[in-house]
Amino acid sequence: SSLTKSAPYEVRVREACADPMSVSIVGYARKVLWTLPGDFGFVVGPSNSASVTVDVVYLPHRCYASSSTSGVAASDFLICHDSVNPRFVTVTRVDEVAGWPGDLQLRCI
Repeated sequence: SSLTKSAPYEVRVREACADPMSVSIVGYARKVLWTLPGDFGFVVGPSNSASVTVDVVYLPHRCYASSSTSGVAASDFLICHDSVNPRFVTVTRVDEVAGWPGDLQLRCI
């Protein structure tokens, strides 16, 4: 297809009728739909605290720390999703109670 891989698409649906006065209003999907494989990256900047909450913009199924430029291993971060608004994830450094000096890359699916 001509869709871009791992790209978000907003789906709009409208019933088309022969009579232009009968055309329905546009309906929208409740969330952005992704083409396969459906993953996206998000960069969390440096933090002075051990925990920070960020808006990853889209509704992920799951996010995980994939790499860090701060010298802290990606495995030293815990990622928790907000139960009310899953666009928000809390990143917590678990190897010590401290922030991190560089960027942390999240992969979300």
